[in-house]
Amino acid sequence: MRGIIIFIGLSLVLFSYIGCVHHTQDIEKHDFSGHFGDIDTDGDESVNWEEFKKYFSHAEKKVFIKADSNGDELIDHDEWHKYKEKYGYGHKE
Repeated sequence: MRGIIIFIGLSLVLFSYIGCVHHTQDIEKHDFSGHFGDIDTDGDESVNWEEFKKYFSHAEKKVFIKADSNGDELIDHDEWHKYKEKYGYGHKE
C-alpha cells in the first residue's frame, strides 16, 4: 500500500513538472532578449504590438500579452525587464 502511495505521489510531481515545462516552452519557443530601446522604435517609452512584432518577427501575440503584465496593451521598460528576468533572457548583444 505504501508503495502505491509513493508511486502516485511521484507520478503527480512528474506530471506537474512536465506540464510546467511544456507550457513555458510553448510560449517561449524563441529568444526574446532584445534591448527595450531597440524595440521601442517610436521612442515613446512603451512598446505596442506592432513594434514588438516588427522586432520579433517570429513572435506570437500570446508572448506580447505575457510581457504586458498590466494588460494595457503596451509594454513599458519595467514590464520588459520583469518578463526577461522571469524567463531567463539576458541582454542581446
